[in-house]
Amino acid sequence: MYGNACNVCLRKLFLQAEGVLKGLIGGDMKADFENGIKASFNYLEQGETGSLVQSLINGIGDTIQLNVNANVNQYFEDNEENYLVNIDSAKNDAQKLEAIITQKYIASNQVFGLEAWNEFRRTGYPKSSASPLNNAVNSFVSLLSQSTAANKLPNRIRYPQSEQTYNEKNWKAAGGDKINVFTDKIFWAK
Repeated sequence: MYGNACNVCLRKLFLQAEGVLKGLIGGDMKADFENGIKASFNYLEQGETGSLVQSLINGIGDTIQLNVNANVNQYFEDNEENYLVNIDSAKNDAQKLEAIITQKYIASNQVFGLEAWNEFRRTGYPKSSASPLNNAVNSFVSLLSQSTAANKLPNRIRYPQSEQTYNEKNWKAAGGDKINVFTDKIFWAK
């Protein structure tokens, strides 16, 4: 799963865009960002054999022709004023980072969910609707979440019982049963 060349490419492009934004590396942030979006479209429009799907049958039996380049161009055109797609529309570095991570989340969420969740935990992006339980359309949060956090998302998973039993000393040192999975961040996300 993580060894797929296109997956590695799109993740690398979004990481590079973030690195350029933060001044960690040189490069062209906008080009990396846009190429990450294009790589995402390429990846998601591949068939089981790895070749691009030329057409598909929708839910009502109609054949839809697919063209990755046309779809990418349409996506950029439809979102020309949206800084989450057109990074030139971002007013500051915070919005640019939000755009990069949001697009990385879109590219990763249904295929590499753990990575998408970790990016959200690390950055807080993409932003979730303020009232997810009242607005399922504009939020990626589960309607069944029991989280008491404002965004209704957990920050971490519980340690398994085996860890509590066989590694009790370190489990307790990490917080043990006092860890709140909804509000306590894991050390690298603080």
